[in-house]
Amino acid sequence: MNGKGATAKKSSAPDNIRVLRVDDNPREVISIPLDHLSPSPDQARRDFDEESLKELAKSIRSTGVLEPILVAKATGRKYTIIAGERRYRACDMLGLKTIPAVVMDSKDALEIGLIENLQRKDLNLIEKCEAFHRLKTEKGYTDSQIGEIAGISRISVNEFLALDRLPEAVKEECRTSDTPKAILYDIVTSFKEKEEMLHAWQVYTKSNMTVRTFREWLKKAAGSKAWNVSNVRTKPFRHKNTYRDLRCSITISSRTINPNPENIVKALKEEIRFWEQEAIKR
Repeated sequence: MNGKGATAKKSSAPDNIRVLRVDDNPREVISIPLDHLSPSPDQARRDFDEESLKELAKSIRSTGVLEPILVAKATGRKYTIIAGERRYRACDMLGLKTIPAVVMDSKDALEIGLIENLQRKDLNLIEKCEAFHRLKTEKGYTDSQIGEIAGISRISVNEFLALDRLPEAVKEECRTSDTPKAILYDIVTSFKEKEEMLHAWQVYTKSNMTVRTFREWLKKAAGSKAWNVSNVRTKPFRHKNTYRDLRCSITISSRTINPNPENIVKALKEEIRFWEQEAIKR
C-alpha cells in the first residue's frame, strides 16, 4: 500500500506460497501449487472441449496466465477453484507446478463462480439454465438482475429457466449438442410430463424434421388426447398403393412428415409424362 504513514500489509498466504503482488483493492494474487487445488462441485461448466484446452495451453505457454483464477480456502493447505478451471486444466496439461490465484471469501464462492462463468458467455444451454436457476433459487436474484449479468433480456432468462424442467436424459444430450434454445423451449412449454418431453425430443432427434415441421408436429402432439401421439405422424411421409390387376405399385415418399399435396401432384404429373413417353416408344 502506498501513502504517508502507511504500514506494510501482512500477507495471508501460507509459508510455502509466494505472494506475487498486493493490489490496492485489497485482494492479493498468490501463486498456488496445482496439487493444492481441486475443482468446485458447484462449477457451472461441466464439459471441457479438449481442442479448446489445447489452444488455451498453447497461449499460456507463450504468454503465461494473464488472469488469476479465483479460489476459496478449503481445509489445510487446499483450495477450491471458484472460477478459472479451464486455465487450471491447461496449466496441468502443460505440466506447470503453480498458477496465479486470488483467494475469495468462501461464502461468496458460489455466487462469484456462477457470475464469472456467465460473463464469459461460453457455457452451453443447459449449463446456463442451471447457473440461472441457482442464482435465482439460492441467491435470490431476479430475472432482470440475471439478465443484466448475462447481457440478455429478462424474457430470454425466463426461457432459460424453463429449460430446467427438461428430463435429465435430454439435458445430458444437450450438453454436447447445438440444439437451438427455441426448440427446447417449445418442447418444455408444450407438455407437462417429462415422459412427454422425452418422447418429443426423440421425435426431433430421430426424424430429421426441419424446425418448422417439428413445430407443426408439436402443435398436433400437444393437442392430442393420447400423449404418445400414435395418431400423429412422426416419420417422413411415405405412401404406397398396389394395383394387383395391373401388376404394379406406386410409392410416394418425402423427407418431411407433411409434404405439400400440390408438390406431390406436380411430381406425379412428371412421372405420368415420363411413362407416357415410354409407352409411345414401345
